[in-house]
Amino acid sequence: MVFGHLENMLAEGDNKNAEEYLDVFLDLKEPTRTVLGYTLDIASFLNSSGLDKEYVIFGGYAVLSHIMDIYGEQMAKVWRGSNDIDMAGTQSILRVIKSGYEVNSDFPSQNLKDKRTLKLVEDNEKECKIDFYTGDFKKRFSSERNRHFGIDVIVGNPISLIHSKANIPVSEATHSYDILTLLAVLEHRGYSPKDILKEFRGNERALLFGHVKEGLKKFGEDRIGFFPSGKFNSTLKTQLHKFRGV
Repeated sequence: MVFGHLENMLAEGDNKNAEEYLDVFLDLKEPTRTVLGYTLDIASFLNSSGLDKEYVIFGGYAVLSHIMDIYGEQMAKVWRGSNDIDMAGTQSILRVIKSGYEVNSDFPSQNLKDKRTLKLVEDNEKECKIDFYTGDFKKRFSSERNRHFGIDVIVGNPISLIHSKANIPVSEATHSYDILTLLAVLEHRGYSPKDILKEFRGNERALLFGHVKEGLKKFGEDRIGFFPSGKFNSTLKTQLHKFRGV
């Protein structure tokens, strides 16, 4: 595989990071292998360009980043997978990406004025799609810095990611799955259901309740799911049901 920016940074860093990267990526399934590779490659490129404060990764690969941060990079091997990168950033970020990769296509969204879809190609790699947002992403996402194989990746924090996913209909079950995963991340960090409840108001609580209920119904028996404990889920559902209109 050839992800030039990523592999240059790995070559300059600790040999242990390079060994762990190879160990994980040799066993990754598609689409995770390709799209996670691009995610880390782009992060390497932007970091080396001094632009690490001008973008954020959200969506599925931000969720995976939080999984890997807590449970280890090996967990990418059993993750659900996602076909594209959801990313937001400044116009400078967009220009730098387009200068550093071969761009097969770049189209504005017909429905969202601040969204573009890019398709990138790196040497000997498959095409990768990026849904790129150029609006005021710092209002929408509070960001965190996770490190994988020695590479810093800027991702939305779990609360921001839950907010963005809670507004999507529960019929899109992948988002309910991700919300449960993000709640598990928060539980691991020491958040209580009450702490989480404070971050949501009114209709947001009803939306979150719907995702938690639907996610547990659909995926509760998924042994690979990175979900909160039974007690945490039960308490959160009770509190959300009680206060969802407040």
